[in-house]
Amino acid sequence: MTENSRRGRKIARRACDLCRDRRIQCNFSDESAAACRRCLQAGVSCTFLTERKPRGPPSRHVVQARQRAEAIQIASQSPNPLPIGRITVAQFLPEPVFLAVLDDYLQRVYPLLPYIHVPTFTSRLASRDYERDQLFFQLCLALCAATIASIPRTLDSYGITSYSDTGEMVDRASNLVLVGRLALGTNWMDRPSVDSIIISLLLAMASHYAGRSIAGWAYTSEASHCFREMKLYKEESYEKLNKIQAELCKRCFWLILIINIHDRLSYIVPHTGLAYDPKHTSWEFLLPLELSDEQLLDPAAISTSTPVISGFVALIHVFTCMVDLLDTAFPGAPSYFQLTSSSLSARLFADATQEPQRSIGFSDDHILDPLVLVMARLEGTLQKIPDSLKLPSPGSPPLSHLMGPRKAEQFEIMRANIHITSIYIQSLTLEMCLSKLEGRRPPSSGAQEKDVGPQNSGIIDQLWKMRESVAQELLSIVNVSAPAVLEANGNSMESGSNLSS
Repeated sequence: MTENSRRGRKIARRACDLCRDRRIQCNFSDESAAACRRCLQAGVSCTFLTERKPRGPPSRHVVQARQRAEAIQIASQSPNPLPIGRITVAQFLPEPVFLAVLDDYLQRVYPLLPYIHVPTFTSRLASRDYERDQLFFQLCLALCAATIASIPRTLDSYGITSYSDTGEMVDRASNLVLVGRLALGTNWMDRPSVDSIIISLLLAMASHYAGRSIAGWAYTSEASHCFREMKLYKEESYEKLNKIQAELCKRCFWLILIINIHDRLSYIVPHTGLAYDPKHTSWEFLLPLELSDEQLLDPAAISTSTPVISGFVALIHVFTCMVDLLDTAFPGAPSYFQLTSSSLSARLFADATQEPQRSIGFSDDHILDPLVLVMARLEGTLQKIPDSLKLPSPGSPPLSHLMGPRKAEQFEIMRANIHITSIYIQSLTLEMCLSKLEGRRPPSSGAQEKDVGPQNSGIIDQLWKMRESVAQELLSIVNVSAPAVLEANGNSMESGSNLSS
């Protein structure tokens, strides 16, 4: 604490707080003294709380040691730090696992998210283009993220141990895509392309499935802005695209619209803007061609079998059964968010249904008109889909007897998705009608029970029976679907189950 001065006083090696503040010498009467002379005279505690600052610039070795310590700390918090520059498969997954996930996409997720041209993609994959073409590798990353997030299986089934859960793996894929985009140019957001739209939509679906909803809406908005900037909702904009690009863009258009429908059904103020101008959209032209990917390469090729894309087209038909009703029957969104400017179903599928003029006599105020209209449209639409996509009747042979097992599984996956979506739409419309009717029911009491008209009470009871029927329909789909089919429809099945329960 102290050392001898020339006058015999004990000088502290370090000044106390009081002496430091007054910039005077700090000394003690002897080595056993608990306080210096100045603190004793002032009657205050003699403390050494002020941190001592080293004199002069810090040592170069000290600075380097601190930098190493900070780097170690950052690395411990992020076990897979992002690369700078070129991205590679090893920065995401071991290559055998990477290829196994992509194979699962082609077999089990492609029917639901058909945003590649299969012959072209498989050829490039076999040529290992993901090692040379950064844009193609970004597409592969987005496909892996969508596959892992779509199929509700554990990462252990792939032997993946470097990620704690699906969300972490989707985050990694998204971040690597961003690094790759920045490597291609800092102004990548102002250079929209068909590839960037597809990648953003795949990451949007992956993020939503993995519970990253904010990222999901952000990627959806990103794709929507690119789509609208390129005016891909107009037929004339497709003149500069080849046939494969044109078909992929059409599929993207309908996925964006389906996301808009989900957004509109779930939230009064939607998260996303429109990717199109409803008054200037070429609706009929934008329906995807029901041709196999092989036929897109060779239009002269003749195929008697139903292509896998027919399932996606059927799904579009199911969703459009109610899209125009969102702006008229469902509560909610601002007028500027109208999804259509006219009856879309009537324009696209004029011969699909004989739309009823009244709500089959339930009531005179037309509250149930949307429900009856949706039910009639869905019934007509499901009657017109290919037989391989209809629910099997008792005693009918399995699809695997009519086509190869690999293709049969794809049709079964899409079949379940189509009918689950129909149940989802019926459930939401039923819920909306019930809410409107029960909202008008007087408070429950003996004196007022007679005010509830017998007609409305009967309607409510009948709606509840219809809801039970919808739940039974969902159970029937579960009973005729193999576990692998239900697994591929994991998120869709979960949504339908929750809505119909």
